[in-house]
Amino acid sequence: MNILMLNASPRRGGNIDRMLSAMHQEAQKRGAEVTYFRLDELQYAPCRGCMACRSRRHCVMPTDDAPAVLQALQQCQLLIVGAPCYWSSMPGTLKMLFDRMVYGMMGENRYGMPRPLLRGVKCMVVSTSTTPFPLNLLLGQTWGVVTSLRKIFRWSGIRIIKVFQYGGTRQHSLTALQIQQGRHYLRRYISRHS
Repeated sequence: MNILMLNASPRRGGNIDRMLSAMHQEAQKRGAEVTYFRLDELQYAPCRGCMACRSRRHCVMPTDDAPAVLQALQQCQLLIVGAPCYWSSMPGTLKMLFDRMVYGMMGENRYGMPRPLLRGVKCMVVSTSTTPFPLNLLLGQTWGVVTSLRKIFRWSGIRIIKVFQYGGTRQHSLTALQIQQGRHYLRRYISRHS
């Protein structure tokens, strides 16, 4: 199984980093091929909105790290996204990356209607918020991250199969049990789909 992990948290050793690291170890232990990107280590410029990529099928901006992430996304069977909540949505670095990769995620039919290019890719989302539970859900904090990702993934053909949402992370780090739940779900998924 080919897995792509995108870590949109800039905090080393933080909750998202710990969960994704545990899932990464579990996937490797199960024989999966894992590509892991920390977005804060990548160099990519924001999309200019020139729309040239739609007709040329590649980005016309100077080469940076965005095409390498897109290539890994196009080859993966499972995408795991770790994203802290920023203003009820995903971090700007993650949105900016998806903006740059749009030409490889979504095409258009002859009438200009969206055509998903990544059908069959499954996704797990890990999101954290300093807003305490259950307000992180009720006020749309971590749920806002998931909703934003669903909008992008719907038109790309990516299906979210599991969401891990944690609130109150300023006062409380993820517990060993919560991290184990992520490992356990991934282990079961790999064993069923390998």
